[in-house]
Amino acid sequence: MQMRTLLAASLGCSAFFGAACATKPAVSPQAVKMQVNNMRTFDVASCAPRTVATTATPEGITGALMASSPAFHECFMDPKSRAGAEINSKLKATAGETTTFEITGTGISEFGKACIMAAAKRIEMPKPGVSSAPIVGELNLVPNSPAVTFGLNEASDAVANIRLAQPSACSCYASIGSAPAPILTANFTLHATAPADIALAPESGPMAECLKGKLAAVNLPKADVAFAYQFLLMNSHADAPTPGAAAPLQNLQWDGIREQQTADVMIASGGRADIASKYVSAAKAFNAKPEMKKYPALRSMCLDLVEADGSWLGALEKLKGSGDSVLTLVRGEQAKDAATWGPLEARLSQIVGAYGEEAKRVSALKDSDLKTCPKELKR
Repeated sequence: MQMRTLLAASLGCSAFFGAACATKPAVSPQAVKMQVNNMRTFDVASCAPRTVATTATPEGITGALMASSPAFHECFMDPKSRAGAEINSKLKATAGETTTFEITGTGISEFGKACIMAAAKRIEMPKPGVSSAPIVGELNLVPNSPAVTFGLNEASDAVANIRLAQPSACSCYASIGSAPAPILTANFTLHATAPADIALAPESGPMAECLKGKLAAVNLPKADVAFAYQFLLMNSHADAPTPGAAAPLQNLQWDGIREQQTADVMIASGGRADIASKYVSAAKAFNAKPEMKKYPALRSMCLDLVEADGSWLGALEKLKGSGDSVLTLVRGEQAKDAATWGPLEARLSQIVGAYGEEAKRVSALKDSDLKTCPKELKR
């Protein structure tokens, strides 16, 4: 959030993160430059929740909520979703025979709550066992961007309406899948007495043709003004940012990717906790009443636990790899602009270091679990 705000303030009349340029004809042949706000990223991952294999554990349910964060972030793009300057809210999911959701805290309007609840109800949550108590998971609701604003000028309002209409273009983005999002620009020439002229770059292909139709349906002001709309697409379901994208956009894309990978870590942790609970119960029962016919099943369950350790470790190592990649990006930019990128580098260094320490801890846990597993019986 701080990097996005810093860049919006420092780049001024540019194409990234909040400010761009528009031109408006004047009485003379000279064009008049206008500042345009509201250039915001759009995460195509918000179009559909990712299917995750999770367990009925607090970690698993929290991970499932986090995996749907792109849709929650999108809710906050509309200023009608916010009620006050600061958002301090949580989304709680209680999984039982059915899953219920509750939003607590402050800063979200009824309009915003309805949007978040609609997104939450698209999540497929696991069901606890029939005899189990309901399982609860919670997610802090933290916007990843400022909302769009209105009232600066006709072009800035047009950009705000285009950005808010992006979810209606989800069908246009379906072909992206889990690949990095493309770089797209639309050049708008609005007219006071005629429909807008819209030209996309790249200008051909199914995605461009689909977007032309969606953009033509957006409510645009009747004014003689021209501007370029940078789509600033990101895909948090990808494994890497868009090749060739500007460093500020790649940094934000990495944020989304790491959020999804953190969800995977939570889900893998919950899977391990579920198996560990079952194994401990089975081991206690066996020790209380040893029956050798149950020994192979007990050993198999322990090996499943070790496999779950490995899945957890693998998710952490993937997250650590992404952290290393974004650190490389940030340090390259820091060498050119220490004032802007230095604070981010310091925070990221600590975060990525914590990823590494957690991976070491889980690796040691895996080794310990393997050593304590019942040994294979020799005939």
